[in-house]
Amino acid sequence: LGVSYRDSGLSLGVAPVMNFASLSTITARNPDGSDRVIDDAGRLAEGRMFVDDATDQQLGMVVGLRYDGPDGLAFGLTWQREVLYQLKGQGRLTLGTAEETVIDARIDLPMAQAIRYGLDWTVSPRWVIRPTISWIEWSLMERQKAVNLSNGDSLMDLPREWSDAWAGRLCVDYLVSEWLRLTVGGVYELGVTPPRTFDPGSSESNNWELAVGGSYQLSPALRISSSFTWQQF
Repeated sequence: LGVSYRDSGLSLGVAPVMNFASLSTITARNPDGSDRVIDDAGRLAEGRMFVDDATDQQLGMVVGLRYDGPDGLAFGLTWQREVLYQLKGQGRLTLGTAEETVIDARIDLPMAQAIRYGLDWTVSPRWVIRPTISWIEWSLMERQKAVNLSNGDSLMDLPREWSDAWAGRLCVDYLVSEWLRLTVGGVYELGVTPPRTFDPGSSESNNWELAVGGSYQLSPALRISSSFTWQQF
């Protein structure tokens, strides 16, 4: 949903987003909090906690403000609201050599708020440069927990201690004609996981992206776009 006041060059937009999330996870844990695989008696001490297809639905929102200034310059600012998933599913818990226990479990998974600032600079009738800086508040991910829904007992408690994420993006558009636009771009983003809590399951680290794309104006009211992005951690 959007509204603009042409004389001032200001536009305001609001985009509600319905998110559907699912998660299946497995992790090793010991009752005493250690990382031993074998206890002093030589028996298996390691445990497994598997949550199968935990799901949740939450409403998110993005709010944006844009100013179209003189000399082909436009500025944009967006805010993406934080979303907290409370994913519920069936948990299967095995500790050491004990029999498997099946319980109803919940994993809380926060998705951070984000602020992004961008600039559109029309250098010439054919070239547009679009740099963007973004900040994502991943420092809210201090710990990740799973609990037993029946009694509230902790099933998994993993330290995360993430930091906020910063990223810079640069895109360049070339207007082949009034109907066809081609784009190339790149991104570099700082990872948020400290080495002491790094978990390969989070698929998270310093990373970069390269992208190519294009859009074609089929009619005055209809445009089609396509792009390809490569992300490397």
